[in-house]
Amino acid sequence: MRVKRLFSWLIVLSLVMFNCSLAFAKSIEEEVAELKSKISALEQKLSQQEGKIGKQEELSKDLEKIKEAFEGLNISASITLVTQGTHNANGDNQLPKEDVLDASYSLDLTLEKAFEDYGKAFSHLEAGKGEGVEDELKLLAHVNIL
Repeated sequence: MRVKRLFSWLIVLSLVMFNCSLAFAKSIEEEVAELKSKISALEQKLSQQEGKIGKQEELSKDLEKIKEAFEGLNISASITLVTQGTHNANGDNQLPKEDVLDASYSLDLTLEKAFEDYGKAFSHLEAGKGEGVEDELKLLAHVNIL
């Protein structure tokens, strides 16, 4: 009877251990599957970052080309503002003893670029508006001589 009991306990113990090992094996398989999915997600993020790095390198090269194109470029700008007034203007379109105030401006922009041994390029752009008070007066000589 003792042998039967011992044998029963051994069977029960072996079944319990078998179930424990199955549960342990399932938990290891689940953990491996979870780690595989995490690795896959990390590899995907890495490939995205590598794509961004490639784009940044391309942009860096493009910016370097632009920088080289503008290297040696000299830009200057100036503006001139003139305000003129006259007391008792005598122009044809004026009321008698009328005071006149007039303004004008001139804007200059110059661009200069040296091209190694080839020479230089130069551009001068000018804009302006205004005649001053000259058109408001009858004179023998001009007020504003160009």
